Amino acid sequence: LCRSRQLDGGVLCYAGEAGRAFEPYATLLRPLELASFAPSDLATLSIETDGFQETLNRNDDGSYELREPKGFSHDSSLVADAVQTLGTLQAVRWLALADEPRFGLDKPRLRVRFTRRSSPQSHELLVGAQLGTGYYARLSPDPAVFLLSGAAFDDLSLLLIDRALCPSF
Repeated sequence: LCRSRQLDGGVLCYAGEAGRAFEPYATLLRPLELASFAPSDLATLSIETDGFQETLNRNDDGSYELREPKGFSHDSSLVADAVQTLGTLQAVRWLALADEPRFGLDKPRLRVRFTRRSSPQSHELLVGAQLGTGYYARLSPDPAVFLLSGAAFDDLSLLLIDRALCPSF
């Protein structure tokens, strides 16, 4: 298979299989912005990590209510950080068009589900194995896998309960 360069007429010939290196890589063309919404647009938020689940609802008056675990109140600062992170979620870079076993998304270390007031569609962020300072991740309904920053992972994986009531956390 041969290709010619229009600029100077140079010709490059290579074996058919090697030609795959010259095909466009679709993940390079994808935008890095994954979600963009104001904190007031969040309706529900559920976070599962290490067998622990937290569920948070946003009330009509703008306040938040921690529904799970029962009997605890939320830490406003941590909730604000988590909601802000979700509302401005970005990929560090795209890694693949679909999941692979090595990404660890079949047994995620973090599962974040959220709904927005402006859209009936729910979203699920799955975070799998660590890759350098980031993590393999996927945001449904898109099957593509991206690199989630370590800072975003930290904001979303911290317990949202009010630590003033239980200083051992």
